[in-house]
Amino acid sequence: MTMQPLHTCASYAHHGWRILASALTGQKHENNGQSCQDAFIVGGNGKAFWLAVADGMSKSSHGGEGAAVAVAALDQHMREATTHDLPRLNSAYLAAHTAITSAAARRGIDPTGFATTLVAAIVNEDQIHCASIGDSNITAISYSGDKIFGLCSPRLALPKPDPVTRIPKRRTYGINSPTWRKSTTFRSVPMETLAGFILHTDGANSVTEPDTKLYAPTLHQIGAKNDLRAVAGYFSIYSANIRDDDDATIVAALRPPS
Repeated sequence: MTMQPLHTCASYAHHGWRILASALTGQKHENNGQSCQDAFIVGGNGKAFWLAVADGMSKSSHGGEGAAVAVAALDQHMREATTHDLPRLNSAYLAAHTAITSAAARRGIDPTGFATTLVAAIVNEDQIHCASIGDSNITAISYSGDKIFGLCSPRLALPKPDPVTRIPKRRTYGINSPTWRKSTTFRSVPMETLAGFILHTDGANSVTEPDTKLYAPTLHQIGAKNDLRAVAGYFSIYSANIRDDDDATIVAALRPPS
C-alpha cells in the first residue's frame, strides 16, 4: 500500500501496468497552512491490483481525515481478500463506511464531520471493476487512444436552494452517509477495450474535458502515446494557469503496450 499527503508525483507498477499518482494542494489550503485534504492508495498482490482516491469535503470538520480513513480501510479489506471482483469492491466500500463511522464515534462527533467522496477500481486478469460515490470520477481512455469517456459516473443529488442565499447548490454524497449504497455506482468493464483509466477528484476535472483545448490533448497523449509523463505535465500546466482553492488529485493507470 502507498498512502501519502499528496504534495507530489509518485509512480508504481503492478502486473505490467504503469501507474502515476499526482496531486496539488489548493491555494486556500496552502494559504491556511493546511495539507491536501485528498488521499489515495495504490495496492496489489499476485492476483490483482487496486486504486482508490478520496476527496475530503471542504465543509466537513475532519474531511481530510475521513478521506485517509476511507482509502486505508478499502486497501486493508482488499489485501485480506481472496477474490477481487465487483462484490468484493462492494464489501470494500462497506468497510470504508464502517471505518469512518467508527472513527467518528471514537472522536465523539457525527460521521458527517468525516464526509468524503470515494472512487476506486480493481484490475484483475480480464476486467476492471470500479465504483464511485460523490463528485470524484473515473475517466477511461479507449484502446486506440482516440476516445475519452466516463467509466463510472457518480450519482449526483439534485440541487437544493441554500437556506440563506436561496441559490441552488448541489449536495455531494459521501461514503460516510448511512445511505451510501443508494448513492454509489458500480460497474465492470472488459479490460481489452481500454488503454487506461484515470481516477480523479473534482478539482482535476479539467483533465477530462474533451472541449478544453489546453487540457484534452494531454489525456489523448496519455492513451495514444502510452506516456505517463503527460499526467505530470498536466499538473505543471494546471499550476501555472488555473490553480484555484480546490485540491486536485489524479491516479492514472496505463495497461502494458501490446
